[in-house]
Amino acid sequence: MEAFLFDRASFRFIPENHRSVPLRAVCFPSFRTQYAQISPLQLKPDSVTVYGPVEVIDRVEEVYTAAFQLSDLHGNVHGEVRLEVPSGTRLSDSKAEYTMGVARYVEIGTEAPLTVRNLPAGTALRVYPSTVQATFRCVFPLIADPRGLVEFQVDNEEFIRSITGRCMVRNSPLPKGVISCTVEPEVV
Repeated sequence: MEAFLFDRASFRFIPENHRSVPLRAVCFPSFRTQYAQISPLQLKPDSVTVYGPVEVIDRVEEVYTAAFQLSDLHGNVHGEVRLEVPSGTRLSDSKAEYTMGVARYVEIGTEAPLTVRNLPAGTALRVYPSTVQATFRCVFPLIADPRGLVEFQVDNEEFIRSITGRCMVRNSPLPKGVISCTVEPEVV
């Protein structure tokens, strides 16, 4: 605007506030046989600034991407996705970049004994069953065999706090190259 034709002009601007909120992906990945996700889907930026009236932006806790599907994944993926703008607001960005690590895996199964953690000296705790069936998903090619490197445990403190005597089976940290580990049964 360069000039006004009136001697007096008045303007009324609606106050606009802003706040930064996290960005969440709405993604539905599916993988080719023997491939799995090895790192979480990451968004860049991981947060956006929401602009609008205070009463509107106070209700916005997070902003979502448009729903997108990734099919037949058999390698790392990256791309861009549109952001869903909450009603009555505007955003600092209109799209975000995504990346996700995908690798081929091999499954290794084993039967492993259960040990008891935090057990006071001179006491015993019997665990039934005393072994679990563990299945490791490892990056292919195999870096190291995890069967002898991971311990499966029940915590005595958890047993003392439990009403039924049932406890979750926990495992020691997984070595490098292991994507995930499942145990059967999960509760003993």
